[in-house]
Parts: sequence; C-alpha cells; structure tokens
Amino acid sequence: NVDATTIAGLERARSMGLGTSGIAEVVASPLLHQASSLFDPDHRARAFVLMRHPVERAVSTYNNLKAGHPQVSEMSLEEYAKSPYAENNWMVRFLTGKMDGEVKDEHLAVAKEVLRTKFVVGLLGDKQLSMARFEWYFGWDYSSLPDAAEKLQCRKLILDGNPATNEQA
Repeated sequence: NVDATTIAGLERARSMGLGTSGIAEVVASPLLHQASSLFDPDHRARAFVLMRHPVERAVSTYNNLKAGHPQVSEMSLEEYAKSPYAENNWMVRFLTGKMDGEVKDEHLAVAKEVLRTKFVVGLLGDKQLSMARFEWYFGWDYSSLPDAAEKLQCRKLILDGNPATNEQA
C-alpha cells in the first residue's frame, strides 16, 4: 500500500511504478502536481473533482475558522473577506502553482485550461448528477459485482451524507 496523501507516499508509489502498472484504477490525492508524476505519456491519468461555488466555500471556511481562530472569531463575514485570513483565488493558485504574488488573467486562463483538459468536473451542489457523470465517464459499474448492494449502499451514504467537508455554513 501507499499513502497518496503525502509526498513521501507518492514518491514511494512512483518508485514502485504504481501509475504505469495498471493495478490502480483510482489514485486519490490532494497533491495534484506531485501525483501527476506517477504517470507518463503511455500511462495517462484523468482527474475528477467535485467543485463548490467559491462564495459557498468562502462562507464555510469563514464559519470553520470562526469556531477556532481568535482573530477571525471577532470578525463579521465582510471583515473576514477583506482580511488577510481570507483565501485569495485559491483554486487558480492551486491549479497553476502560483501560490504567491498577484494572480493575473493569464493565470486564470491556465487554470481554466487545466480544468478543461485534465479533469472531469462535478458540482458539490449536485452530487448525484456529478457521480453519475463520473461513473459514465470512467465506466464504473457496480451492478455485476458480488457485493453490488454493499457498494451501492456505500455510494448512497457518501452522496446523501456530507463526508470530508467543512459543512457548518
């Protein structure tokens, strides 16, 4: 096994040839750029992502920080949005690797192109439709598996619940 959530784990996966072996159907990692190094031109990957509306994401982040951050807990949402604690074009920065400095229109264009060419995009606000899109695109079909009912129940719990999100907003 490898831990694709750490750089060391991804380095181990690369040294083991995980991306080129054909063994893994899905590699889940928050480290997009580092995870892409697992693959080569003969063994390409396609990423999928559930995206949240940026304003909803910002409000949720604010509520999360407000609960445990002394400075943010004293701020209104508007004060937070104007403060250095609010994220500044996080998704554009993440997709382009431009973590510091001013984000310009050319960075936005690169981020859009990365999403268009490298990702199958779903919307968090419509998880059911997004999951159906992912299943269609990747050819995921649980119906013929021996434990299909269990897998479908797991899918339902994930889509109906709210795992791995900071839902306080």
